[in-house]
Amino acid sequence: IADWDTGIESTKLSAVISRLKAKGWLGGTTNVTTIFIGCQGEQDTNLGTLQAAYAASLNSVISKSRALGFSGTWFIPQAESWYMGVAGPQVVAGQAAVISHGSGIWEGPNLDALVGNTCSGVACRQADNLHFSNAGAASAATAWQTALHAFGAPF
Repeated sequence: IADWDTGIESTKLSAVISRLKAKGWLGGTTNVTTIFIGCQGEQDTNLGTLQAAYAASLNSVISKSRALGFSGTWFIPQAESWYMGVAGPQVVAGQAAVISHGSGIWEGPNLDALVGNTCSGVACRQADNLHFSNAGAASAATAWQTALHAFGAPF
């Protein structure tokens, strides 16, 4: 997550928000709902990122998006930390720590639960036990759809 805050990925947020503004999808008059789905955490499990550091970096990324003009909702997974067979409780706690409905930050699905053969009876992960298989990706998409519908309108 630190890469998205101050590291190699940090310029991408500004670029995305600029493109959304240019299309009139942020701050415009179009009837468009724009959200961010923050799916990140596996490498932080590998790196041993602690809860406080994870939450601080994620909160900083969200704050930067607000400063750039994004006022929409952020959705953060309940858990997305699975790294080659290991879940990261510090990362999951950091993800949970940023949830704040009053600040427009809502909880998404538990993607760490998509392991083994729980995805319609087939493997949820590829042979690397990290990335989703086709069945895992489909299950993740369904889980996100369920989380967005639970949020309410306009989903």
